[in-house]
Amino acid sequence: MLVKDDEFTLDQAIDMYRTYEANKQHMANFKDDDADKAGTCEKLDLVRLNQQVHMVKSKVRDEVHAHEIITDTQQLIKEYPDQFRGLGKFPGTASIEVDPTIKPVVHPPRKCPIHLRDDLKKELDTMEKMGVIKPMQEPTDWVSSLVITKKPDGKLRVCLDPKDLNRAIKRPHHRNITTEEITHQLAGATTFSKLDARAGYWAIQLDEESSKLTTFNSPFGRYRFCRLPFGIRLSQDLFQRKMDEILTELEGVINIADDICVYGKDATEHTERLRALMKRAQEKGLVFNPDKCAIGLSQVSQI
Repeated sequence: MLVKDDEFTLDQAIDMYRTYEANKQHMANFKDDDADKAGTCEKLDLVRLNQQVHMVKSKVRDEVHAHEIITDTQQLIKEYPDQFRGLGKFPGTASIEVDPTIKPVVHPPRKCPIHLRDDLKKELDTMEKMGVIKPMQEPTDWVSSLVITKKPDGKLRVCLDPKDLNRAIKRPHHRNITTEEITHQLAGATTFSKLDARAGYWAIQLDEESSKLTTFNSPFGRYRFCRLPFGIRLSQDLFQRKMDEILTELEGVINIADDICVYGKDATEHTERLRALMKRAQEKGLVFNPDKCAIGLSQVSQI
């Protein structure tokens, strides 16, 4: 029983899932080059059913949790697990504009202490696998240096050092919400949640030319950022603008940089607004850091 994506009821969703479970072994054995199995699969509508099963699970989950009050982080993670893992990916790309009258600078690679070389290579490899950076072979006008520091957990933090590039970058100066505006919006609220956008800047994809501007030298060759790097003078402006676009028209949601506050006059309204945020996050590729989220607070000291 297959129906349009937005027209199935909860009972239909359950029936669809049972059909999927009863026939999924056929799908496990299905191969594109097996004509007989392909015909069987087509008759059973299993290929299309497999595509819909994820929507079924989502609908069932939404129905089950619709009236539950969200009171802690683990409950929220259980309901929206995909929004607490991996790297975010916002729609579209961002551009970096530079002043053409400023002469480009190419920095040589900085020396890296011998005892940190393996850790640095490991971190660069990880960033490459995540799609944050990629090797750069062709010549570029701008080449920056790297800054590496140790995090509290002992891992390396790899950042761009774009001091010369920053002098050429044209900053868009996006407006931030003021303290007075925040205080006014929070008036009358009794329940709050604070969420942290995971590696926020890295959720923003750079267009091709802007990516080339972020080329940097390392002891292992040149790389360029495919995602917005930390340290660029317009990073905060671009990120805040993207967040404002993503969260627009959501009631009871305030955002400053990578911190998001959800508030409500009571626990029920707060939960409704929190779920609205999570659904928007699913649509727009926003993910959160579970270790920095606090859900169902009676007060917030700062955002």
